[in-house]
Amino acid sequence: MYNKKVKKTLITIELFLILLVIVLFGFLLFIFTNSKIEEASVLPVAIVNTTELYCGISITSPQIGSSVYFPIVVAGYVSGCGWEPYLNYVATMKVYDSEKRLMGRPFLVNKSVSSNSPVSTQFKLIIKDLPIKQGEVSFVFENFGILEKTMTVPLNIIEKPVDEILPKI
Repeated sequence: MYNKKVKKTLITIELFLILLVIVLFGFLLFIFTNSKIEEASVLPVAIVNTTELYCGISITSPQIGSSVYFPIVVAGYVSGCGWEPYLNYVATMKVYDSEKRLMGRPFLVNKSVSSNSPVSTQFKLIIKDLPIKQGEVSFVFENFGILEKTMTVPLNIIEKPVDEILPKI
C-alpha cells in the first residue's frame, strides 16, 4: 500500500513537471512569434570628404619634383595600408640617380618619438650628404610589410644659394 502511494505521488510530480515544461515552451513560443520587431532606429551619418584623408605613406617635405640642397630634411607620416612601423622604423629609403643607379646604402627611416597621433606615425630624416652633389635623384621608400609597397619622390639637388651661405648683416 505504501508502495502504491509513493508511486502515485511520483507520477503526479512527473506529470506536473512535464506540464510545467510544456507551458513554459508555449509561453516562449507565444512571446517570440507575437512580439513586434521594432525597426532599428536610424542613426544620422555625417558625410565626410575623404579626399583629404590618405592611407599609406605621405611625404610632407620635400615636395615632389622640387629643388633641394643639403642638408635635405625628409619628413612625413605613415598611416597603415601596408605601411606599418617595425620596431622603431617606418620604412627604408633608397636614393637613385637619374640613370636609376643606387646611390650608397639604404637609409632606415626612424619614427618620431614625439609623435602622439593614434592613427599615424610621423618620421623625419636629415640627409647631410650624398655621393651626388647636383642633379636629378629619386627617393624610393619601401615598406616592411609582406606586400612590397614603394613610394617614389623625384627631386632635383642644387647648390646651396649664395644668400644662404653668406651671413646676413
